[in-house]
Amino acid sequence: MKYEKAKLEIESANGDVIIDGWAREDTYWNGWSYVLMNKENADKLADKMPEILEYDRKTDTYNEVYGPDSSPKDELDSWSGYFSEQVGEHVYCIGSGSWCWSHKVVNTYTDKETILEFKNKLQNVYAEMLESRDITYGDIEPMLAIQFDDAEAELASLVNQWLKSLKEE
Repeated sequence: MKYEKAKLEIESANGDVIIDGWAREDTYWNGWSYVLMNKENADKLADKMPEILEYDRKTDTYNEVYGPDSSPKDELDSWSGYFSEQVGEHVYCIGSGSWCWSHKVVNTYTDKETILEFKNKLQNVYAEMLESRDITYGDIEPMLAIQFDDAEAELASLVNQWLKSLKEE
């Protein structure tokens, strides 16, 4: 189970709620996302959905107070916090596998300085790669770089990811 940083979204009686968290990569429950969130974002969720979710400080657990369809009390869910080695934080899986979560993967290169630094590093490595093959920038498109061997394919994947993120901005 690999999780990736994502914007998590769920519809509530108070409108759509969007928080930061993690979603399981390529694994879904009835088409909906499996999610994790840290305490800060779990609190934001509880603040926006007080009719459904509350936090119990003694047990470090978020409890469903009323089910989405007014479930009987013995059928309500609860989610205790735990440390996730994979994401490196104390997290909660609120509604994961039972609520209708969707997600959008977050570009980890968000601030302009990091993007510029990443772009410069890629350009330098890409220039060295092309120089070693006696090819000029005009001879090849970054999207076609995937045709190089495995080591260069990883770089090409990063180049393509970066180019895609620029188009989304």
